[in-house]
Amino acid sequence: MSANNEIEIFNDPYDNYCRFEVEKDQYKDFMDYLDLEGIRYEVSTDKPSRDQLLEGMR
Repeated sequence: MSANNEIEIFNDPYDNYCRFEVEKDQYKDFMDYLDLEGIRYEVSTDKPSRDQLLEGMR
């Protein structure tokens, strides 16, 4: 469903961060899938830096 996937690897105690790019016509189905599977997510139009990701996890 996603057009591009990236994984940012972090050491314990932080979780790895998975980034998905989704085409506009697949967006609703992709979000529904994440919701049904109980997968937490944040929606963003810009790719956060590694420092920004860490700051959000602290």
